[in-house]
Parts: sequence; structure tokens; C-alpha cells
Amino acid sequence: MDLRAPLGLGGDHYLTGVSVGPVEDGRVHDCAGCDGRVRRDRVHLSATVRSDGGDRTAVYHYCSDDCLRAWLAVAAD
Repeated sequence: MDLRAPLGLGGDHYLTGVSVGPVEDGRVHDCAGCDGRVRRDRVHLSATVRSDGGDRTAVYHYCSDDCLRAWLAVAAD
């Protein structure tokens, strides 16, 4: 889901979307909020972050809602 208005994360980085679903690329990812793993067969949260200085985007994967919320609290602080 794309956000109506990007959320500033500091510097030139903005949260532009959050989605729920399985890992689309079929790989196992590290959780961006903890030392956990995001397995390809589990539903999880993903956050899309855009750099204002260019067309770069990155997708971060989270093993739980708590990890995403903790990351947002630190990033948007």
C-alpha cells in the first residue's frame, strides 16, 4: 500500500509504502528490526523507502509488527 504522503525518516529518506505478504523474490531476508529471519513461506511486513536525492528505493523486511514499529520510532525520531 502506497502512503498518501511520504513519511520523513531523516535526511533525504522517506517511507513511501508498507505491504503485507510473502517475500516476493523467494529468498530469506534478515529482519531490519532485529536479528530474526523473514522466511519466504511466511507472511510479513515490508517497508519501501525512497531517497529524495534520486530514483533509489529500497525494500526492508520485518518479521513482526513490533519490529516495524520499533524501526519507525527510531527512524522518524
